[in-house]
Amino acid sequence: MKLINKPKLYDSYSTTLAPSWGQIELGSRDIIRNLRNIDFNKLVVVVRGGMVLSIIISHHFGVKEMAFFHASRNSSDLPHSYSTLKIHKHAEVKKGDKVLIVEDIVYQGRSINAAIKNVLDAKATVAAVCSLFMDENFGTEYLKKLGTYRMKYISSYRCKNLKWIRFPWENKIAGEEIGQIK
Repeated sequence: MKLINKPKLYDSYSTTLAPSWGQIELGSRDIIRNLRNIDFNKLVVVVRGGMVLSIIISHHFGVKEMAFFHASRNSSDLPHSYSTLKIHKHAEVKKGDKVLIVEDIVYQGRSINAAIKNVLDAKATVAAVCSLFMDENFGTEYLKKLGTYRMKYISSYRCKNLKWIRFPWENKIAGEEIGQIK
């Protein structure tokens, strides 16, 4: 997998970052710009996180075909309460689909790796993978491990290792800060 853009650093002193709706819009526009030359006819949405971004992309490109891949790594809405990866639902894709996989944040890449495998097992093509945020270690360590997949990856922002991201559509967390884009 190859990162095709340069995500902006998004950071604060808080362990929890809370991007604003304006920052989500800017990040979505950045992803849309980087998707212009990528041919896809279906979105595979990693739910719940990828829902908002996938709707923005769907409306912009007029792609109405969506399939949902439900995997979870955390057992609650508390920061970093991870458990093992559990797949609840595989995406319904078929041979000939050209798929864009959409996620909100990628820490180690386990859920997108499972979604990629799901698409490839169905003999469909992964046109690209995108996320609003990526952990800095995903960009350095984990992306190399996923390098056997020859596809493009796009992310708007990178954040310091293991920062918890609380999106505007989620419940507030004590001590969170709206991060700064650098």
